[in-house]
Amino acid sequence: MAAFIADLHTHSTASDGALAPAALVQRAARLGLSVLALTDHDTTAGVDEAASTAAAADILFVPGIELSTQAPVGDLHMLGYGIDPSASVLRNHLAELREQRIRRIDRMLARLRELGIDIPTSTVRPGGDDASVGRPHIARALVAAGYVSSVHEAFDRYLGDGRPAFIAIEHMPAEDAIELIRLAGGLPVMAHPLSLPNFTQRLPALVAAGLRGLECYYGRYDQSQREALVRTADAAGLIATGGTDFHGDDYAEGRDLGSVEIPQARVEQLLRAIGRLH
Repeated sequence: MAAFIADLHTHSTASDGALAPAALVQRAARLGLSVLALTDHDTTAGVDEAASTAAAADILFVPGIELSTQAPVGDLHMLGYGIDPSASVLRNHLAELREQRIRRIDRMLARLRELGIDIPTSTVRPGGDDASVGRPHIARALVAAGYVSSVHEAFDRYLGDGRPAFIAIEHMPAEDAIELIRLAGGLPVMAHPLSLPNFTQRLPALVAAGLRGLECYYGRYDQSQREALVRTADAAGLIATGGTDFHGDDYAEGRDLGSVEIPQARVEQLLRAIGRLH
């Protein structure tokens, strides 16, 4: 029997990933994945392409998204699984987010020009009207232009929080992101929870707002961290999900698609909750 491999947290060129949606799915097929979710930042632009490629490759595909939300410190992201990309409430909000992201990137490029670094706007805009632009696009442009040797160096020197070219962006409250995902027919899951200090203090309010899952089997977490998160999820009645947060080889840090082991029963619990498994 073939091994069961799933990855519920991936990114494509529709946001800040390095592979086009079809290429991402094709890579997943070569690696033997059974289930794949595409969770691009603040966009569903890659979902249709990924879904059709997955159907041809006999991969169970889950349409998803990753929404950035407000946090006083750290990062608080919400994953949405089983969303309807055509939902008008979602499309309208994502259009606003895309314009906000474009304005932010333009300001960051202006900051870089003040530092003597001229990166043309055309080199940092992803393809497609609905694609989502972010700092990794600038980072890759800096690498391509020879200003830095890696994406990591670009963030460390210029683009990370508090660095010379950094511009903050205002995100929606986490509770609003949960509601948006639910209105689009999806299931809200808190992404990489350890990115938010003392996340357990926020958890009861988020559960009350409709949070349904917790990303426990995350690429950057060790076994003890994953086990502790699973206990937290189970105690709160949340679905334990997981994934690599794959962006591409320049972001891989040793985590290729499907390299995080997620118990099949946990994946199937999510699939049943979003109506993808009966």
